[in-house]
Amino acid sequence: MKRCLAYLLVIASFVMINCGNEPPEEFFDGTPADDSAIVNLLNANSNLMETADLYNPAIISINIAAVSFPVADSYFRSVDPIIKQHIDSIALDLTDTVRFQDLWYAKDTTCTVYLWDTFTVIASIHWDKKYTGYYDSLDIDTLLGDTLKSLKTIVIDSTGGYNEITGIAAEGTRHIFFEPKRDSTKPETLDGKIVYPVKDPREWQLKRISYGSYYFPNRGAERPIISDVILQTGTRVDTIFSSNTDTLYAGHVMNRFRSVDSLMQHANGDSIRVTINLSTLTPILSGNCSFYAVFNGERVPLAYGTGTIVLNATAAGIYNFYVEVVGNDALYYLQPVKTYQASVWLIPFEIQ
Repeated sequence: MKRCLAYLLVIASFVMINCGNEPPEEFFDGTPADDSAIVNLLNANSNLMETADLYNPAIISINIAAVSFPVADSYFRSVDPIIKQHIDSIALDLTDTVRFQDLWYAKDTTCTVYLWDTFTVIASIHWDKKYTGYYDSLDIDTLLGDTLKSLKTIVIDSTGGYNEITGIAAEGTRHIFFEPKRDSTKPETLDGKIVYPVKDPREWQLKRISYGSYYFPNRGAERPIISDVILQTGTRVDTIFSSNTDTLYAGHVMNRFRSVDSLMQHANGDSIRVTINLSTLTPILSGNCSFYAVFNGERVPLAYGTGTIVLNATAAGIYNFYVEVVGNDALYYLQPVKTYQASVWLIPFEIQ
């Protein structure tokens, strides 16, 4: 009986202490009206949603190294013949794209939009020489005494022709950050600081966007790894790094959000000298890669990772500037077939 009375006293005390207290503020998770307003802003800034502008079905001339048969080709001696080609032009055509778009609201009354893009591409290739190699020579390994086939006869076809690499899959993501406008006419004090409440009803505005990274193929393969990209316009030099964990760093980094009013700004018609540097950890060395810069559908090859592109915009606004590094093996090999491997950086520009 005494124990029951004690329990009742504890419960009564708890009720008295909490009586009159306001319930905790509900976690902000947005409303259908918020969703609609943000999607409308995305649609109004359609360049932010664009990734198809990386591809242009127009064929362009490229200059890659001559075909060779390195020691590594001996790994394929079970494939007879081994067929390689040298290409002089290429076009990439987008055949399908799927976007997963997700809105995440936070308790500070903000919204981050996650954009995941998956797309498939066809590479249309023109070759000027085709090499067919036959493993028709027997070599004796003097150390092990094994008899191995080696490449001896190579037939060269210089008639030229076209073929395609189909089913190329790519995947990438970027983020777009929104927050509501605040009422500057109603200042409040919070923890000794002046703050302004969110306007009612909420008016959303685009505040920050991220850079974007896209990879070929979309899952589980080695790709060229970009370390940094240097952009030079006249005497101005901008460097974009892969990552930087210094929260005070104010430069351009792929793993950061960027305020829309602090994007790299260029004038329409600016000529940019582009240099793409690969990481020392890259599994595909720069000597076995092709490099490109892409702007507003125009694709420019960069010899050895360096070259110039002119920014030809259709109007003022935010545009995607791309740099791309492609492993050449998929372009060289017809038999055995090699996977198309590439890395793409999307860098937002504001064209004035």
